[in-house]
Amino acid sequence: MQQIGRLSFWYRKRKWIATGIGLFSLVLLMIFTLFFKQKSFGDSQLGSYGEGEVPPAVLQWKPQIEKELAKYGRENQLSLLLAIISRESGGTGTLDVMQSSESIGLPPNSIQDPLYSIEVGVRYFDEVMIQSERVGVDIDTGIQAYNMGNGYISFVAQNGSVHSVDLAQQYSAQIKAKTGWLVYGDPNYVANVKLLLGE
Repeated sequence: MQQIGRLSFWYRKRKWIATGIGLFSLVLLMIFTLFFKQKSFGDSQLGSYGEGEVPPAVLQWKPQIEKELAKYGRENQLSLLLAIISRESGGTGTLDVMQSSESIGLPPNSIQDPLYSIEVGVRYFDEVMIQSERVGVDIDTGIQAYNMGNGYISFVAQNGSVHSVDLAQQYSAQIKAKTGWLVYGDPNYVANVKLLLGE
């Protein structure tokens, strides 16, 4: 009888140990999944993006872009930034290469230092990507927000959380109606950037 009691005790003990190991493994898996999802917002959704046909006038800034991206842990999004700069600058040698002036409240092309334009532009890019990640919209929304401002992120979050040209056109129309401007942003910005990425 005592032997049976000992066996029952060890059986229960092994059962608790096995359950504990299982729960611990599950917690580790959840932590890893959340960490990986947060860190790889760019990796998973930009995995197929290449550098496409990036003009030489833009490629000359590649080392500086890499340096700025490293500040925010976004080195994996270099190709995307090169495409954005190609679109923003038109592939020419304009001084405000990332058209960053407006993101700090200045008139267009106020920045006349390409390195400062990259510094401000990459910082703003990081901001829109963080906001996109936080509210759970797709990365295309973040890309479009670089062009239309971070208000677009909230707009998409309230309308299905997935960017589309139609949503970008609706948002553009709203801003034009409020401001009286004839043009606001490029609703095809994401597609135009992806063309430069070879998408």
